[in-house]
Amino acid sequence: MVSHEQAPLFLTVFILYIALMIFVGYLASRKVNKGGTAFLTGGGHLPVFLTVCTAAATLIGTGGTMGRTGQAFANGLGVFGYAICGFLTMMLIAFAFAPMRSKNFLTMGEEMQYYYAGDQNVRKIVAVLTFLAEVCYVSSHMTGGAKYLQYITGYDPTLCKVITLLAFTIYVWLGGYLAVVWTDAIQLGIILIGFFAIFMRVLPLVNGWSEIASTYTAAGHPEALVPFAATNSAAFINGISLTIAAVLGELAVSTHRHRIYTSKDAPSAKKSFIITAFVSLAFVFIPVVLGMMTRVIATNNGDVARLLENTDFAFAYLCMEVLGGAAGLLLMVAGLSATLSSGDSDTMAGVTILIKDVVPNLTGKAIPEKDVKRFSRTALIIILVCAFVLTLFATGFISFINNVLGALMPGLAIATLVGRFWKKVTPAAGIACMVIGTGFGVCYLLIAPLKAAIVAAFGGPAIPVALVSLIVIVVVTLLTKRPELSEQEILDIVLANRADLKAE
Repeated sequence: MVSHEQAPLFLTVFILYIALMIFVGYLASRKVNKGGTAFLTGGGHLPVFLTVCTAAATLIGTGGTMGRTGQAFANGLGVFGYAICGFLTMMLIAFAFAPMRSKNFLTMGEEMQYYYAGDQNVRKIVAVLTFLAEVCYVSSHMTGGAKYLQYITGYDPTLCKVITLLAFTIYVWLGGYLAVVWTDAIQLGIILIGFFAIFMRVLPLVNGWSEIASTYTAAGHPEALVPFAATNSAAFINGISLTIAAVLGELAVSTHRHRIYTSKDAPSAKKSFIITAFVSLAFVFIPVVLGMMTRVIATNNGDVARLLENTDFAFAYLCMEVLGGAAGLLLMVAGLSATLSSGDSDTMAGVTILIKDVVPNLTGKAIPEKDVKRFSRTALIIILVCAFVLTLFATGFISFINNVLGALMPGLAIATLVGRFWKKVTPAAGIACMVIGTGFGVCYLLIAPLKAAIVAAFGGPAIPVALVSLIVIVVVTLLTKRPELSEQEILDIVLANRADLKAE
């Protein structure tokens, strides 16, 4: 096990870093007193720079740093598909969904209700699914941060999860979405600078590509040297399944949509996501190559077996045992920035869903604008506590994406894509798609023989769940009829009960 001689120094830096984020949150809190919805949206008119910073920081985030490094440690270039999924997703969102900023939506529930002829049941189902997705995402980020702390400090895993929970909570509580945006801007800078600097620091420790190639070949994994692991059919299918699960998960989760709704206007939203896509693409290979170089170093040090037992530790191993000192501190802070920048954004998206969709659906009326800020802070605690409870059952970040998101998100993602582009799609079809698709995913998670069969054939649930959802939505649309309403009539139905619009 790792020596923890440096743990007090690393933990001190961790605390100081969180203190800085809290201070930024305090400054942001002084700018969000004009209204409750402003706490959720940062004012709703964010410029391109801030939208890019928060979107890119979250996209790179836990999966793009810790997760991608660990996956590359185990599978080399087989993780290529997962690495580029952020670019693909951001470009799709930019061209397909950024124009929806002009409709003045605040949640995916409202957007999906608009696609499906103003049907209130569609909105209710979407509210539940997106809220649960956000809680799961926040839980995964807490798990990643806690594993990181556990490796560095040697503390009890539950204590590490509590520390990570508090790190998420305080600055978001103070400043709301504006605190998230500004802290993400700081965190993105640290991520990019930190990872590039560390990449240059680790590069001389490995004797070029030849040593990387010989290490994976000697371990019996030559497919790790080929993008998508295309020379190994089983690894290739697993990689494709993970890629599809990640893309559909990003499309279905409301975090990125929240950035559309809070951008200054539709052109700004589109521009922001295109820039974010290319920032993500530029960053793609740094964690991948770091992971592969860490595999070489761990092999030479005799540590590869224990890291393969839990590849999420590969990133922390690089911080503590390979680099140490100032370089290790820099990488630690960069990794911490990635985890926080993912978790805080997902948390605020979840709060918005709870306040603007879930509560109104349960009570039958919108929360008054003057009470939104107070209720939002209560919702923040509810989400983080729920996410913390889930961390007690969580194992690793990548398995979460491939299994949980791959099972639960394709139904919603397919309904979103088809609703956006097929004007004849019916509310009944959208509901059937989400219910049957998600239900099939739940069966995958709960029925061991079904799970084993799907994993053997598809590498994970994302592909079959997406296919089932697509077939359902097409068949039901052909068998049912869409209400004859104009787009303006539908929009009026969607926005009819918005308390923030009435306040204006």
